[in-house]
Amino acid sequence: MPAIRVENIHKSFKKIKILHGISFTIEKGTVFGLLGPNGMGKSTLIYIMCGLMKPNQGEVYFNSLSIKKNRRKIMQTTGVQLQESNFFENLTVSESIDYIKSLYPKTDVDINELIDILELNSKKSTLIKNLSGGQKQKLYLIMCIMNDPEILILDEPTTGLDIQSRRNVWQLIKQDKAKKKTILITTHYIDEAEALCDEIAFIDSGRIIAHNTLAGFMKKYENTKVVEFIIDNDIDILTIKKTPGYIDNIRINSTLIIYIEDKKEYLEKFIVELPEILNLQVKDITVRKANLEDVYLNLTGKKFD
Repeated sequence: MPAIRVENIHKSFKKIKILHGISFTIEKGTVFGLLGPNGMGKSTLIYIMCGLMKPNQGEVYFNSLSIKKNRRKIMQTTGVQLQESNFFENLTVSESIDYIKSLYPKTDVDINELIDILELNSKKSTLIKNLSGGQKQKLYLIMCIMNDPEILILDEPTTGLDIQSRRNVWQLIKQDKAKKKTILITTHYIDEAEALCDEIAFIDSGRIIAHNTLAGFMKKYENTKVVEFIIDNDIDILTIKKTPGYIDNIRINSTLIIYIEDKKEYLEKFIVELPEILNLQVKDITVRKANLEDVYLNLTGKKFD
């Protein structure tokens, strides 16, 4: 029995269709990433999954219980962090944590450790309305996990955080992952999905366009290097395709992305010889490993912005 089952969710606002038949399942103990650029329907789906918004069609189940009929029972064992919240704006950080703690007196979670990891000790006496956006994100994450829920739903948990704070949030998520909790994360950060998720579903324009494990997505790119050129002129694609080691290419405006076999002699041909042969007006060259953005590029023809 899956921990979460999303079945054929449709949602429109007036005449604008936001979600188009979203379906997926999340097995118990899985960290599942819903990955896509901003504005693709991720947060709308989370609101529906949590029973805060009604879909036009479809259903969501937690351990076979319908969110429509059993929301209160489901939320007793589910922690939710929304991207935007206005809870307890006139309470201090300490007061809000104490209130949530009073609702779950039997929790074994070390709340002081959470506060330390997320660096909120100096803000305990600060009103929530006076916190920065990133500090609020940290506080809402603490509220989400302090009752040790079986299921976590985290909507863009690191948006607005600096690099170190993002790593601190990852640390907490990895701790819950080690406890075999079921975790759903929405994110637009490629590195976040790669660092945390067992399975990933790409969402684009309100549709799930691909769903696989991280290893499954990246299998295509084993032994592959990616060479990105920023160029001004047109190119002879046929010559590029005939170059030894060539696998594939994508051109997006001034960016030319070429996938090649990961061998030193091929790399030299593409970054040294090829620009000269084609008289490329190169502004910049980047050589990197393939990542999930390449999967998205090949699925949509668009960069992950």
